[in-house]
Amino acid sequence: MLEQDGSLLVERSRLNDAEPDEGVSFELVLEEERFSNGKLWTDELQNVMHSPNWTVDDLAAWADVWLKALIAETEGAGNNSFNAKLKVPGAFYDAIPGNLIIDQNGNGEFFDLEWQFKTPVEIGLVYSRGMRGSFFSLDLVERDKQPCTFKELTCLVGAKIGIELSAKELDAYLSLEWDFQEAVTRFPISKKNKNHLLPIRSRESTFDHLIIKNRNKAKNAAKASGFLSRLLRET
Repeated sequence: MLEQDGSLLVERSRLNDAEPDEGVSFELVLEEERFSNGKLWTDELQNVMHSPNWTVDDLAAWADVWLKALIAETEGAGNNSFNAKLKVPGAFYDAIPGNLIIDQNGNGEFFDLEWQFKTPVEIGLVYSRGMRGSFFSLDLVERDKQPCTFKELTCLVGAKIGIELSAKELDAYLSLEWDFQEAVTRFPISKKNKNHLLPIRSRESTFDHLIIKNRNKAKNAAKASGFLSRLLRET
């Protein structure tokens, strides 16, 4: 982080000097960005799914905000329609909810779009990877009924907002994501167990889990504070 002309900027650098393999269809683009205030859109998903009796319609309304922000960035604010085969610039491959800030006026701004494809990508691919990343970033999901799987929810939500996907089509998009992850990390990604259940708990165990989680956060913060104090005394 650095300050420039009264604004905060985020400055990025590579973790290592390794270059991507020749012939790959993507690149790593590191740019300074203005720090934005607002709500991280994956946090809003956690709020929705911590509420009792959330519905697919609730998830569709959440996803609709995300995809309309994407379309506004790529197609212009006047176009609010989309489908799985619609192509967006490859620079928006990372335009997922975890990289989206919604300000107090409801305007969206994407950030941290580091991984960019050299050719356009289908919005169905961005949707699939964005939904998977968002669902599996959740701490817990409250649901009294039979739990849904990630795959089922992704298809159901997509159908509500115009991203019609069969289970087979979703698998094809996720296979592309696994290939990308393997190329970036240079480490084999297990393609098994793709149809995980979401981390669902009863209301009581959800509350207990959050108490334990916050208690552990407090302990870790105390340890970090103690370490910092010792470090400052030693310097």
